[in-house]
Amino acid sequence: MTTHVKGRERPRVSVAKLGEYAADATPSRRERILRDAKFPAPYITARYLEAAAAVRRCLLDGGDVSAALAAEATRIAALPSMTKSEQTARDCSARALRALGRRVEALPLKGVTAIPLGRPSVKLSIEGVSVSVCPQVLLARRLRAGSTQYGALLIVMRMSEALRPRSGQAVADLLRRALATMGLEQEGTIDPRLCLVVDVFHPGIFHAAERGGRRIARDVECACREIAARWPAIERAA
Repeated sequence: MTTHVKGRERPRVSVAKLGEYAADATPSRRERILRDAKFPAPYITARYLEAAAAVRRCLLDGGDVSAALAAEATRIAALPSMTKSEQTARDCSARALRALGRRVEALPLKGVTAIPLGRPSVKLSIEGVSVSVCPQVLLARRLRAGSTQYGALLIVMRMSEALRPRSGQAVADLLRRALATMGLEQEGTIDPRLCLVVDVFHPGIFHAAERGGRRIARDVECACREIAARWPAIERAA
C-alpha cells in the first residue's frame, strides 16, 4: 500500500505537470495530476535526486559531458542500497543518466557555458498556484558585441508520460518566465532558444517560443485558475 504525505492545503504543482495540464492533458489525466500534486508519494519525489545532482555536476564540469554522464550512471548503479525502494531509485537515476548521455550531443550548446543556478529552485505564483521550476543549470552565451544571452536547461525525468510538443513548449515558456524573475535581464537578455527542456526518456527537446508566447501564457493562466478552483475538492484515491 502506498503511503502518502499529508495533503497539501495550497495549490502546488511541478512545472512539467503544469505544462501538461495546460496544453494536452485529458480530463482524467488532469484529475490524476491534481491528485498526485495534492497527495504526493514520497518515493516518487526522491526517485531521481541522485540523477539530478549528477547531471548538474557533469554540465558544470564541462568536457566530455556524455562520457561523464555514463560514468556517473555506472557509479550510482554500483552503490549499495539498504532497501528495495533505494535500489529502485538508483536504478532509475542510472537509466536517466544513460538516456541523457546518448542525447546530450543533440543539444544546441555550442558556445554556451553552464553556470550554477545558485538556489534549489525558482518559485512562480500564477493565479494562486505555486509552481516549482528546477532547472539543472543556467546557460550563458557571450556575444561578440560583449552582451550576454541567458537561458537554462531543465531535465524532465519520468518514464510514463511523454511531454508532447505543446506541453514541452509550455514548460519551456514557464522556464523563461522563471528566469525573468531572477533579474538576469539586468545583465543581458533571455534567449528563448536557450530556455531548453529535455524529456530524458522520450524524444523531446523543446525551447521557449520565439513568437506567440502570449497564447501559451494565457493557457497556463487559465489552467492555474482552474487548478486553484478545483484544489479544495480533490480527494485521495480510493
